[in-house]
Amino acid sequence: MSSAKQNKGVGILILIGFIVVGGGAYQLGRSTTTPPPSLPKTPRTEGKPAEKGTVKLEGETFRLANLEIGATRAASLASRLTVTGQVEPNLSGMVKVTPRTEGKIIQLLVNVGDTVRAGQTLAVIQSEKLHEAQIAYRLALKKAALAHDTLERRKKLAGLGEYGKPPIEEARARVVEIQGNIQKERDEVATAQSVVAEMESQRHALQVAQAQARARKETVLSRSIRAEALFKEQLISRQDWEQAQAEVRQAQADIEAAGANLAQGEAKIDTAKSRLNAAKAVLESARKQGEVAQQKLARSESVYKGAYLTSKEVSEAVTAYEQAQIEVEGYLDDIELLGGKPGDLHSIPVLAPIGGRVTERLATLGETVAADKALLVILNAESVWVQLNIYPKDVAGLRVGQEIRVTAEALPGRTFRGVLSYISDTAEETTRTVKVRCAIQNGGGGLKPGIFVNGEIVGARGKPTLTVPKDAVQFVHGKPVVYVPTMQEGEFREQSVETGAKYDDVVEILSGLKAGDRLVTKNAFLVKSQAMKSELGEE
Repeated sequence: MSSAKQNKGVGILILIGFIVVGGGAYQLGRSTTTPPPSLPKTPRTEGKPAEKGTVKLEGETFRLANLEIGATRAASLASRLTVTGQVEPNLSGMVKVTPRTEGKIIQLLVNVGDTVRAGQTLAVIQSEKLHEAQIAYRLALKKAALAHDTLERRKKLAGLGEYGKPPIEEARARVVEIQGNIQKERDEVATAQSVVAEMESQRHALQVAQAQARARKETVLSRSIRAEALFKEQLISRQDWEQAQAEVRQAQADIEAAGANLAQGEAKIDTAKSRLNAAKAVLESARKQGEVAQQKLARSESVYKGAYLTSKEVSEAVTAYEQAQIEVEGYLDDIELLGGKPGDLHSIPVLAPIGGRVTERLATLGETVAADKALLVILNAESVWVQLNIYPKDVAGLRVGQEIRVTAEALPGRTFRGVLSYISDTAEETTRTVKVRCAIQNGGGGLKPGIFVNGEIVGARGKPTLTVPKDAVQFVHGKPVVYVPTMQEGEFREQSVETGAKYDDVVEILSGLKAGDRLVTKNAFLVKSQAMKSELGEE
């Protein structure tokens, strides 16, 4: 192998060694009085030496470093509020398992720590209420069977016409009765019509008599007036004059009598017409009843001829059977409500309402428990609550729906995300902090209730600010720096910067750079290692 290739390989190995241990050796040399062990020098290639404050990567070293050069850029970054908190169970995922009714525990099938699935049988209890419901259900079944047999028997009797004859006979008798009533009412109408006609004829005679009385009055009145004039001229005697006055009075009385007779006749006509109208109404009602009776008779005859099962006896049997079925369904509902099954007289399985892990066992085998007694506690930790502590001054900037990122020292490298769902209206008396909450989808069950966590609440984006990739910022002597390429290939200038907030994979730059400045954005730590190696070499 040639000397040039050997030198090149040695340079690569030395660079890699300094990447791993350069930082530690550098600090060791500055913090102890014992001089650091001598390190092999990297062979220098031809060219000018790097100026102070710059770093030079040459040849194969520069190529292997695989650096990327980018530029600063302005970006609108969301605000971050860093807080602490604690993981708590999600109440919707924590269930206290209780029996549906009181009873004695005869089986307890799980223990604390067991994982259960939704619908799994956790325990079995023996219930007296279930026993009573089962007995009532069996009696209802027998009652329903008896009602069914009765119905079938009556259907057969009805099919043979046993229940059809009496209704037909009743319908026929009713038709005959109504027909008689119709004829009677027809006669009543005819009689009333005759009376009305007679009264109207009498009214005409009375009207003629009234007219005649009025005509006589006019005649005697004229004679009376003439007699009055002759009496004044003393051409007739007083007796004649008084006779004329008497005739006038008699004529007026005749008129009044004729009027009274006519009014009485009118009243009799009204009475006769009222009787006629009433008779007509009764006749019309009788006719309608006759139509209904005829229809009922025709229907009864059709039922009888066709052997249709519509008799009263069959209808009663159908009703009794349906009622028995309703009772059966009611007792079956009672059994299912208690959690039992038909036929199992005592046992009620207690099922898991959700899947999860059993965290508490609150009952013992053989214990008699009430319906509100919790037997077990199941926790489903696929979703947990994270309660975070917020200082009152920071609460005003919070809104439901903001993103929250959660990390825990117990789970390094993992970040959980959730959404702010609740902000307490009051502060804790002891800590004077406000509780906020978010639900976290706890894939794999990493977050355990009770552990402490750190939370980062992401706010709204602010004004654009200058940023660089997080990997671009290195720390030299505890101060942040970036590496800016110079005009010469492979040469970089160390630039001190002032950093601000850190957001995900970028860092805010407050000073030291301006928009558009170019710098090393990837593998900047290799440039830093080369700079440290150069300093060690000079020393």
